[in-house]
Amino acid sequence: MKIGIILSFIILVSSCSSWLEVEPKAKIKADQLFESEQGFMDALIGCYENLSQRSLYGGELTALFIEHLISNYEYRDVSKTAYESVVLHDYTDSECAGYIDDIWSGMYNVICNLNEIIEQVEVNKSKLTYTKYALIKGEAYGLRAFLYTDLVRLFTWGDLANRGDQLMDKLAIPYPKNYDKEVVKQSSLKEVLANIHSDLDVAYELLYSYDPISRTDARPEDYQAPTSSYYSSTVRPYRMNIKGVIATRMRLNLWEGNYTESYKDANYLINTLTTSWVQEGIINSADEAVRDYTFSSEQLFGVETYDRFDSWVQDLYQYKDGTQYNYKGFYITKNTVNSIYEINENVGASDFRYLRWFNKDQSRYVFIKYYEYEDMSYPDQMPLIGKSEVYYTAAECLLHIDNFDSFEGKTGTPMDEAIDLLNEVRTARGIPSSATIPSTISKEDFQNEIFKECRKEYIGYGQMFYYYKRLGMTTIPTIATVISDDIYILPMPDTEVNVGNRIQLLNDN
Repeated sequence: MKIGIILSFIILVSSCSSWLEVEPKAKIKADQLFESEQGFMDALIGCYENLSQRSLYGGELTALFIEHLISNYEYRDVSKTAYESVVLHDYTDSECAGYIDDIWSGMYNVICNLNEIIEQVEVNKSKLTYTKYALIKGEAYGLRAFLYTDLVRLFTWGDLANRGDQLMDKLAIPYPKNYDKEVVKQSSLKEVLANIHSDLDVAYELLYSYDPISRTDARPEDYQAPTSSYYSSTVRPYRMNIKGVIATRMRLNLWEGNYTESYKDANYLINTLTTSWVQEGIINSADEAVRDYTFSSEQLFGVETYDRFDSWVQDLYQYKDGTQYNYKGFYITKNTVNSIYEINENVGASDFRYLRWFNKDQSRYVFIKYYEYEDMSYPDQMPLIGKSEVYYTAAECLLHIDNFDSFEGKTGTPMDEAIDLLNEVRTARGIPSSATIPSTISKEDFQNEIFKECRKEYIGYGQMFYYYKRLGMTTIPTIATVISDDIYILPMPDTEVNVGNRIQLLNDN
């Protein structure tokens, strides 16, 4: 695979063309950029800057394109929205293909630059303290693993728990590890997954010992607490950190159907490194500018999206502009919202998400999770892995664990703990004790309770598509047609096939 994308920090050079074809633009010479810790931090900031753009996690991979794949929103007139072809899963349409191309090229653009950072940190190791070297390298490896995990979830197969063995030897996606122009072969799914785990292992070993937020016990002898604000506790959630690495590994193992390993990471995060639930006084404040709509206090890893409001929120998060209907505006019908939050079952009337995420106007409830107000206390927040996902993951994994014999310090049954975990999330979201999930619930019914909680939590979070795909669900509530790999597996851009000699996963593979 030709990699012609050249570092141009702080903001990286981007292109809507295939990442195979992008030629050098402006370049700060590597021997100048990477002479100091600051140069490496600038390079990493450039990566996050690109990830926060609308074409990636600043919009399409969180609240826009990926939500339209499962028809999570409705419109007054779908033919007047820019996402009509996405809703119809017409991946050959130029508009829909454009979104996919931008996602593919944008993610590989950042990976390309992470590869350069990884190479340069080795070249310039002698210029850094070992703590700085470990933090830079660990962050780059962890972020690369995070991106490849999403590329796997978007562009390869789901339902690996049930059919992984028959898919592992099939060609998947390229996994370039070096910053050069050499063609990189299309790796098998088994190879890609093994490489992601390898990257996560490297990141974990380095960040567990050297990340400022990783531990309070004894550090290695060469540890020097970083003084740069880049590593401050307030900024750390916006950098790939030890929590983000463990959560990514948790997410990857769940995707593969490795429930025991996924639970181990979720359990560690819950008991050791997790964050505090959003405070009721903040989310329910009478002053809407004070509310933490995205529950950013629970964030393990995310990005800051400074251009989000001007780029798409102000246009799409309303269905009326004054007295005129906004045909591009996102909304969900009153009946659908009431069903999701179980209003008629006396479950969700006090649910923070039901109360604060929707502008309720007659029959149309406009989704306002990302709307912003003047002097807002929590602007620009885009959590990519949050506390609730950790709890949902642990609860689901426990359904596949028969006993706690191999888990030190565990008492009771896995089912008891799973129920407690899900009830904790529900309580933290304002659901009353009268709606507590009973200890007598069956496993099948409990799995359905997890599904219902994910639907409540994941609107605009970008994870419900992956939930359906991971479980191989052929029918979902928001789509009338049967869903298969033809919808779940996004095609690689045409240039990857025509220029890079790639094989589309659903063709002759």
